[in-house]
Amino acid sequence: MFTSWRRIFSSQARTAAPAGQDAAPSGQDPAPATVHDAPLGAPVVLATPGCPTALRLRLAELGLRCGQCVCPLQRTPGGGRVIEVGDTRLALDRATCRQLLLDTAAAASPQDRAAAAAGIA
Repeated sequence: MFTSWRRIFSSQARTAAPAGQDAAPSGQDPAPATVHDAPLGAPVVLATPGCPTALRLRLAELGLRCGQCVCPLQRTPGGGRVIEVGDTRLALDRATCRQLLLDTAAAASPQDRAAAAAGIA
């Protein structure tokens, strides 16, 4: 019986994802891309946020709406991000960054990329 448990645990260790990586179950799509996953300095386009209505309205007041081009600039110590929206910089916590989905179909246009690189809204 001891050897059978050893086989079970060793087979689970071989199939487990490496530390720090989440493995998507086979046959399922990976989690949608979020602002938290976006590379720093690369302009991205926001999709509809997957968050409660009150937070969605507050984010819209700050300029974070569906179709808006934003640029993640820095990581914060708590896992959040400093992002640039036009000429404004906002610091968001990790939970909020993970709720801001990216529109992968509508990549940022070359003009938006050039404007973000130059710091022009």
